[in-house]
Amino acid sequence: MTRKFWLGMLVMALAFGMTVIGCQRTERRDAPPQDADADAPVAVDATLVGTWLDDEDDGEFRVHADGNWEQWFEGSPAMRGTYTSRDGTITLRINHIHGNLWSDLMMDEGIPLVLEPQWYSRTELRAATVDAIFAYIVADEGLTPAEVADYAMYILEEVEWEMEEEFDPILNELFSPIPGFYSISGNTLTLTLTMMGETTTTTYTRR
Repeated sequence: MTRKFWLGMLVMALAFGMTVIGCQRTERRDAPPQDADADAPVAVDATLVGTWLDDEDDGEFRVHADGNWEQWFEGSPAMRGTYTSRDGTITLRINHIHGNLWSDLMMDEGIPLVLEPQWYSRTELRAATVDAIFAYIVADEGLTPAEVADYAMYILEEVEWEMEEEFDPILNELFSPIPGFYSISGNTLTLTLTMMGETTTTTYTRR
């Protein structure tokens, strides 16, 4: 799971950029699902447990015996969640995304929005992104405090509409189960995952 792969998947969640003002409204979508239940029972393959290094991308895939996993890039936390694994098949679920990764994604896309360096659930990530986009619009338009007071509800309404149309479907995909396959040979882990129609294979070395 290279940083390029994950950012490539996450970038679609922000593909709509800063086009939230003046967009045409369309039919409202159903409310997004709640965060996944992190307490669901899990089945894990003990041979997977440990810290796996991706030297090519300076990444770490940390697999825990309690059914949790974490992905780190360049010494910084990126994502974490739960997993099940058996007989060479694995299913990952993202439960939290770190603000550092989300901020890097935004900056890579030329969107100067920065989230706090902490873990965000799906609900928290969406709310923080709405707040960040609102703050960006206010700063970009140079709105005075009086203008913010006059137009805040209108801006937030437009942001919410666009979030529902463009952002929520991607979040639904992002926080859905990620199926894949793995094999272990000595100290080498080969992991293949499919997410949003894209498949990638990463090779790791056990620390």
